[in-house]
Amino acid sequence: MFLYIIALIVISIALFFFYMGLADIKDIFSGNLRFGVFYDDPNMIVDQNKCRASVGIYIEPNEITKAQGFAAVHKNYHFRELPETNAVRSTFPYKNMLSIFWVVKKVFPAMMNYLVQEKLVENLDDEMYGIFENYHWATPHKYSEILIPYGKRVKLDKLTTIPSPTLKPEL
Repeated sequence: MFLYIIALIVISIALFFFYMGLADIKDIFSGNLRFGVFYDDPNMIVDQNKCRASVGIYIEPNEITKAQGFAAVHKNYHFRELPETNAVRSTFPYKNMLSIFWVVKKVFPAMMNYLVQEKLVENLDDEMYGIFENYHWATPHKYSEILIPYGKRVKLDKLTTIPSPTLKPEL
């Protein structure tokens, strides 16, 4: 099974890009689930404005031709097919913007600790590349679904071609 997506590559993790970045696509794929992929830990980056993220939508197999055509015309968008992979998953209710900060400060670290404690990865840097957030905000009970893909080949499936930002020196 594969996931088919259209993604817009952005540099900032601000949610502004999530909404504004998908402005071109929302009328064509209005009912599709939106997501964000966050690649960098802002606490580890020298310049937090250089954190990388991708935003996009999931599409159904019968929408592939339409999505490829859209990506061909809109050069800021890229069509990608993501192979099935292992991932840890969590959900978190979305009440307001503070919910997002709670996810970043509490849920992400807990999920990464789980990967290490359960020995699902040997080295987070080599076997984890990005955190997916699926935004189920069009439902009566809004929530975010967080997925952290892991495994030896996950790094090969990255969506961005933007170079990694400079990391803070280790103390």
